Amino acid sequence: MSDVLTLAAFDQELVLLPGLGGGVGAWRVRWGDDLIDLWRPWPGESADPFDLAHFPLVPWANRIGAPVAVEGGVHAIAPTHPAEKLPLHGEGWRQGWQVLETRRASATLALVSHHFQEGPFAFAARQVFTLVEGGLDQWLELRALTRTPLPHGVGLHPYFPRHGGARVRARVAGVWEPGPDLLPRRLLTPPPVEADPTRGLFMEGPLLDQCYTGWDGEAVIEWPGLGLTLHLATFLLAPDRGGSPGFCHLYRPEGRDFFCLEPVSHPPNAFHLPGEPGLIRLGMGERLLLSAKWRWQRAG
Repeated sequence: MSDVLTLAAFDQELVLLPGLGGGVGAWRVRWGDDLIDLWRPWPGESADPFDLAHFPLVPWANRIGAPVAVEGGVHAIAPTHPAEKLPLHGEGWRQGWQVLETRRASATLALVSHHFQEGPFAFAARQVFTLVEGGLDQWLELRALTRTPLPHGVGLHPYFPRHGGARVRARVAGVWEPGPDLLPRRLLTPPPVEADPTRGLFMEGPLLDQCYTGWDGEAVIEWPGLGLTLHLATFLLAPDRGGSPGFCHLYRPEGRDFFCLEPVSHPPNAFHLPGEPGLIRLGMGERLLLSAKWRWQRAG
């Protein structure tokens, strides 16, 4: 694939694939004489965004279970991936992005989307990636382009390699328990012990695919077998709400070599949950911003 942009600085390498959903092909750090992948690497040449190391979630995140009722009518959102029956992860990851600016350690990607697959949303989005000493800074910004205010959301979808005894720690208060269709069916407070990242969760185990509430915006991913730790700190800025950490979605597929920890502004199917938790109504020109600071370090 010719549309590959590589940033290299501070003993790190970031491979961007703007034309493939504005995604990331790899994020690696120098580890002695080797490069270690912090995100599961793109295998190369695949045009399936599910094979990426990371992709953006705009103008909403995760699954939607039925037509969306918004001002102006009821809109059926088309499935966004052939392997999924329900609409999943928004529209940005299904479209090519443009490179606005690139430097040795940073790049800015942009997308303008008008009613993708005849949906109700029109928006402009920007992603900024910046390699810094000891980590990576990300910004994802969405600006509404519809005359009528609509509920919007954003999120980040990194994939992590599941090796070295990987485990996740994050302080949360509750969890949306999914039903068989993986849509939330009830809120559990606190989460059950076997699904509570506050206590630390190993990434080997049965399927987890659920969203946590009461998150403080920080998480730690540990690979004890590698002596490596990755810390995440997020911040969400929205009109009339000030700043908040949003929600944390954890995906641990059974028997696969990866897992996902996704900072998102709202839980799955929020359009159909009471009070539309986490969705932000944006009018023309209003913005929603999600920042993420990733910092890695050697254990000890």
